[in-house]
Amino acid sequence: MNIFDTSAALSSHKEICSLRPAPSIEFVEIPSVGIDSFEVETSSLDEGCDSNRLPEAIALDCEMVGGGSDGTLNLCARVCLIDENENVVFHAY
Repeated sequence: MNIFDTSAALSSHKEICSLRPAPSIEFVEIPSVGIDSFEVETSSLDEGCDSNRLPEAIALDCEMVGGGSDGTLNLCARVCLIDENENVVFHAY
């Protein structure tokens, strides 16, 4: 943890250290890593649920694989979001 002597030093640090908010899923651009196709599956949250109610919990699972010429590059190969009723909210690979 850093302690700054002045508010100017803190402001300078915040400019360097701040992260941009994550883009919404519909605008995410997938970088090309030699993959010929990209598939996305989604399902409705209102299947078997009250359509006016948002899920209370979402589970996230990411499957990582080795990439690159020697397999040392970590790549996210699959992402899956599931609600508390085990409905698939988002699935991409």
